[in-house]
Amino acid sequence: MLLPRKSRGSHSSSGYYYSSSNDSPWNEEITFSMDSLYASRSYFIAQLVFEFLTLGVLFLFLFSCFFIRQPKALPKTLPKKGLVFGILSYILSELLTIPYLFFYLCEVTVKQSYVVMLMLQTIFWLLALFLMFYVFYRVIQAYLNRIANGGKTFLPVSILHWIFLGVLGILMVVNAAMYIALLVMDVNGSYSQWQIIGHYRRIVEARIIISWLMSLEILVWTIFIIAKSRFSSKTGSITLALAGFFLFVFSLEQLIVTIMYNFEAKTPPLYLNLATSIVAFFCTIGIYFGLIFCCIQWCKASKIYSQEHAQHAQLAQPPPPPPAPYAPMSSYQPYQPPSPQPPSHPAHSGYSSPPSFTVRAMLDRMGFRLTNHTILTRERRDLNKISRLSRKNNFPNAILMIPFALDIFSV
Repeated sequence: MLLPRKSRGSHSSSGYYYSSSNDSPWNEEITFSMDSLYASRSYFIAQLVFEFLTLGVLFLFLFSCFFIRQPKALPKTLPKKGLVFGILSYILSELLTIPYLFFYLCEVTVKQSYVVMLMLQTIFWLLALFLMFYVFYRVIQAYLNRIANGGKTFLPVSILHWIFLGVLGILMVVNAAMYIALLVMDVNGSYSQWQIIGHYRRIVEARIIISWLMSLEILVWTIFIIAKSRFSSKTGSITLALAGFFLFVFSLEQLIVTIMYNFEAKTPPLYLNLATSIVAFFCTIGIYFGLIFCCIQWCKASKIYSQEHAQHAQLAQPPPPPPAPYAPMSSYQPYQPPSPQPPSHPAHSGYSSPPSFTVRAMLDRMGFRLTNHTILTRERRDLNKISRLSRKNNFPNAILMIPFALDIFSV
């Protein structure tokens, strides 16, 4: 944490004069100066530039999260909300860090209540870091479940991940609480802060070591996923491994700084804050680019995977049963022609079906005239019978047609 230079009722080395007051220490005015931070002003400006670049990249990644569209027919396995809230927390942390750096650059005078901004900045930063690990574990577990193909092979891995997240969350809560307590003691001028500052350093060191171990485990699992992934999801697994690598580098940088300047109590160089800002900038790009691109590729591969799974399910269905044997001949009924239906129109309605051409011709030769009555199919059968009788007995057609004609006129 960058500590400003305080001046209590005296003339500070930066040329500003402050009058002491008997009010609450939270209303006491202090001044910021870069003399104790950087020997060169260019280091500080470069650090501020990288903080702005990090903020701009985070806004770009936040917009890119809306391109992650999970298929509605599949379960929501990707932690899209966790990714969005993690980026938002990181953005809020940067929005509080940049004004704090401007306090030093402009050497402004503020009240001691500005430490509330530092409290919020620390809370948002730790929350962003926790959600970063949470998203990694959720994505890795989604890949492992796909590799297991619905089995419970990697269930102990999931339990272990939740244990790691629980331990990291507890350390982060204690870290934030002790940091806030130290700020309050510093504002109130209490000397008891030196009694807990040693415990605070151990908590920070434990958190950084746990974070590094978790990042190493994440990197190993991403390499395993690349080896086990199919070709359709190979691109997403590679970008996930890229994100895991940058997370490992980011955690390793914090671990190295902690070992060198906390354990060994060495004096940090003047460019240390600039170096950490540069590393954080590139690692932030690598981490969130890999996660977002991996989630987008996961959604595309999920559609292909669901289609292939549906095809395999259809092929795995049992074949249809063979057709039943034919029924015995005794069960078949002889064909019965349909009985003639009466006409649908009433009698003498003025409508009649056109008579057969053969019947009309024969009756016209005999001198008969048909009325508008319907000639049924039996008439044609009777005419055929008359023709056979006339050829057999040599009767004239007129004699044989008399009963038939009378029958027609009697309808």
